[in-house]
Amino acid sequence: WVPLGLQSLWMYHAQQLGFHVGLDGDHPYESPAIQWLWLGRPTAFEMLGDDAGTWWITALPNPLVWYASVIAAGFLLFHLGRRLDRRAGFLLLGIAAGYLPWLAFPDRTIFFFYAIVFLPFLVIGLAYALQLAVGPSRAPRAPERAATRPSAAPADAAARLEEDVAAAVPRVRSRLAPADDAERRAAAWATIAVLVVASIAVFAWFLPVAYGIPLPEPQIRLRYWPPSWP
Repeated sequence: WVPLGLQSLWMYHAQQLGFHVGLDGDHPYESPAIQWLWLGRPTAFEMLGDDAGTWWITALPNPLVWYASVIAAGFLLFHLGRRLDRRAGFLLLGIAAGYLPWLAFPDRTIFFFYAIVFLPFLVIGLAYALQLAVGPSRAPRAPERAATRPSAAPADAAARLEEDVAAAVPRVRSRLAPADDAERRAAAWATIAVLVVASIAVFAWFLPVAYGIPLPEPQIRLRYWPPSWP
């Protein structure tokens, strides 16, 4: 009773899953998913050397952006638990969908470049975490006070008193908050500026690895500082 088209679709996915789950051949650049968080074993695509120099091409992200994004993902998880932020939840869902399934197959031949599936969510999560650190640009506005009614009834007087108190509390807070808020925002913007400048410097340092620019081998090896990278 199941249409043949749906049976074929199910069989296709079953065959795909069976093939990929059973792929367990050894490879010098395989990297279990648990190693991705600290860039344990990036995938090398080409290594050549001649009289012009040596060039290595490796699927290596900007290490500073990557590590900052992983930390930001942890912060967003904490933030989601506190505020139930839907935007943080959406980003974490994208990261989890691209990363967590690989943890279920530790014996499968896995490579680090599979992380490109959730890399956009990871980087956007870093940007969103920095936005949360900066916070809103203005203090929340105090609610407008209701117009005074001419009636002098005790009930009206009590209601106006409650309205005056509710309107005065935000104004008092707004007078106390700007100094601390300005310092926090300034520190957050300084952190962002340092992160951007440092990321550009790190990108320039690893540019030969990304584009295969020939350099003397000692200089190339300086770009592969952990022993598990070359």
